[in-house]
Amino acid sequence: MLNLNRGNDEPRGRALSGEQVKLSGETFGSGYEISGSRPESSIFSGTLRAAKLRDGLLVHCADLCDLADTKIELLLHPVLSIELILRSEADIFFDNRPLKLRGTLSNGKENPRGVLISLTDPVRFRRQARAGNRERKVSILLSKSWLAQDSHNLLTDSELGRLYRRRLTIAEWQPSPRAIALAGQMLQPAALTPLLERMYLESRAIELAAEALSQLGRQPVQMPTRLKPRDYRRMLSLREYLDSGEAASASLPKLAAQVNVSVNTLQRHFKAAFGLTVFDYLREQNLQRARAALEQGGVSVAEAAEIAGYNSAANFATAYKRRFSIAPKESRARL
Repeated sequence: MLNLNRGNDEPRGRALSGEQVKLSGETFGSGYEISGSRPESSIFSGTLRAAKLRDGLLVHCADLCDLADTKIELLLHPVLSIELILRSEADIFFDNRPLKLRGTLSNGKENPRGVLISLTDPVRFRRQARAGNRERKVSILLSKSWLAQDSHNLLTDSELGRLYRRRLTIAEWQPSPRAIALAGQMLQPAALTPLLERMYLESRAIELAAEALSQLGRQPVQMPTRLKPRDYRRMLSLREYLDSGEAASASLPKLAAQVNVSVNTLQRHFKAAFGLTVFDYLREQNLQRARAALEQGGVSVAEAAEIAGYNSAANFATAYKRRFSIAPKESRARL
């Protein structure tokens, strides 16, 4: 396990040089190059942790602040990477294809996002950042053999095959409040012995992987290629509004007016951007909030139904079991 500094909410402590960062990058790639700074110069402050937990299962945790304008490149090895991005302000590219997903709202607050990246062949990765950029994210890297043999029935053969149809597949997944909390714990684990820390990270990594992979049944959402940049930015703006909680009772016409499009255009563009209708997206967010309240807050099933926007606890229970393959009362029993 490679652990370079421990940081707090604002990264601090001794800075990390390009050579130190290279050690972390070489756990999942090769041909590491850095431009804009000398190898011995400090380029980050904060925490960078890379750990091989078992054969085919690695984690990479970063809580960093860029100290200089830099460009980092390396050749990524074939892998399935499950990313939970709490905050990211750098520009990311895979074979010159931009990853149009940032974990930061326009007001500077964190906006957690999940990304699933599948590589069947080596792919060139590039990260471009300016001094002062922040990054807080957890990456779980899974080999094809781990997925096939040790994924605990998370995937069917057909779902596993869908991950490897293309050389590069990029999809989004929606992290639950529980997943976001787990990522925060991995970024700042308690002071433990090396063995206990490895077990601590592995238990959380597998739970995060299970949540992300469970969403494959709803078809991986390809990052949008059909929308014009202006239209995609509008949909991102709308999603920020939906995530803020202010749109809980908003009608489709009101949401369409929010981004200056017709209702029909809103439905088409949102589905093209994120693979879900506006209604399905809100329902998913509400069910995830209800699940967190059941598992962490110990609320009653009736209270959870109200959180999810259901007037009927029975209808809520049906929707909940269809989504999570478990009854709400069973989630509550896990406390």
